[in-house]
Amino acid sequence: MDVKISASIGENRVTIFGYTAPKIRVELSSQNVFDVTFSDSEGYYLFDKTLLPKNPGELCLSSLDDSGRRSLPTCIPAPPATNYHTDIGPIILPPTITLNSVDASGQSIPNSTVEIHFYQVKDNAPVFVKPAEAFALPVYSTQTDSTGNYSFSLPTAYQSNYRLYSTVKYSDNFSPKSNTLLYLLPTQNYTFIVVIFSLSIFIFLYLLFNYFKHKKHYYPAIFSYPLSLKRHIIN
Repeated sequence: MDVKISASIGENRVTIFGYTAPKIRVELSSQNVFDVTFSDSEGYYLFDKTLLPKNPGELCLSSLDDSGRRSLPTCIPAPPATNYHTDIGPIILPPTITLNSVDASGQSIPNSTVEIHFYQVKDNAPVFVKPAEAFALPVYSTQTDSTGNYSFSLPTAYQSNYRLYSTVKYSDNFSPKSNTLLYLLPTQNYTFIVVIFSLSIFIFLYLLFNYFKHKKHYYPAIFSYPLSLKRHIIN
């Protein structure tokens, strides 16, 4: 699907339309512009003849779904200041996405294909930051339902952390990518906790040792021959 732009000369207004998840808030913003609309049950949204100032700056579109998840902004150049009316669209907005411990979910255009892209992160240092290399993994596909919801189980076969993002396919065209998320393997999380706990114990014992090492200690009386009490002070 090609994005089409038509224009006429005069007062500067813009009409922007496209597709996203159904019945959600869509925002149009720039340094000098802010407008809000809502998509219909099919995910279609429309900003109809929004008035633009002389220097509106780059125009950015983002959506906020029913669960409070915000899509990554999709930005387009502002139309020429000499245009009276400019039509831009259709613009496909990226899906929303969030993680929990075992799966991921989000919203996008109803009854559409969502592709999940994984990038394995190779980083063997559990505590100290090291440069991480990313390796592309097989793409996973899922389908949104009639209300635009999708979900999938997180892979557990990869023996490292990985990043992931989603895109939606509509009329043979893909949207920009969603927010990129980082998934941390539970085993690596536990390793980090064990390292921190062990380090804390070591510091505690070291401080305790130094405390007793530099403090004077008084020991009980010791009997010697002939029977007499001696009090010994050990530094």
